[in-house]
Amino acid sequence: MRTKPDVWIFLVDETRHWLIDLPEDTRMIGVYVADSSHVYICSMSPSVEAIFVGTVPVGGELDTPTHNDIEEADQLTEPFKYFSAYDFEGAPVIAEGVPMPENTMMARFPFNPEGGWDMEELADSWGEGREFYGALEESSQVAHENAPF
Repeated sequence: MRTKPDVWIFLVDETRHWLIDLPEDTRMIGVYVADSSHVYICSMSPSVEAIFVGTVPVGGELDTPTHNDIEEADQLTEPFKYFSAYDFEGAPVIAEGVPMPENTMMARFPFNPEGGWDMEELADSWGEGREFYGALEESSQVAHENAPF
């Protein structure tokens, strides 16, 4: 019996990377989509390739210019990011809709195609989302076809 790799929504606290004025209680959460397959990039340890979805400010209220700055920065962000597989797999698993725990830099929850995340709608909200969504579907299909189990 072949099992498909898990697809996850991966949340990363990226507040320290933002150089805009934010209310004190605001966290900038990077949202990524990744599956559990490993890649090797310039390292002996495995990595996880994740597709950047966007940045979600959590906490304080932001004004319109700040929201515009975030949207503009998201458009300039690289579409893929690589995380250590150990960090990815060690991130706490939370339920969809539950806030990322305080003092936690990463968390993840399973992607549920029947749940609140509509991948096509989500992809449409990305800058060149259709292209990335297609690439995710294609790479996911290749991973499933070549799974060793």
